[in-house]
Amino acid sequence: MNVYVARDATHAHLLVARLLEVGIHAEVSGEHLQGLLGEIPMGWATSPTILVPEQHGRRAAWFLQQLDAGRDPALEDLPAEADAAVGPAVGPAVPDPKLPSHRDWLWTWLLVGIVLLVLEGVVWFFLDRIG
Repeated sequence: MNVYVARDATHAHLLVARLLEVGIHAEVSGEHLQGLLGEIPMGWATSPTILVPEQHGRRAAWFLQQLDAGRDPALEDLPAEADAAVGPAVGPAVPDPKLPSHRDWLWTWLLVGIVLLVLEGVVWFFLDRIG
């Protein structure tokens, strides 16, 4: 169950470590997508997510919400209604998805084009020296 979308892979792994400390098995999914694109922020689609088993979803979501609020939670403090809640609308700390704007894509493709032009120039330079 997806319970959280992190800013980056480091943030995701820190949160997974906190969940493991309190006995909730968790893992990071999608962390390599961000590395594929480099440091260019591409939005929620490439952000790493934290996955937990279904039976721990409510507890993990509550725990992560408490961490986001700046509190140091203990699972003993978990409200009974949060533990018994069911349904995807209760508790997940997943933000509403925001699709990348056209301006984001424009800068991304502009940067890709510049990199390709530079690489082409380097290749032609060395081919000219060899031949």
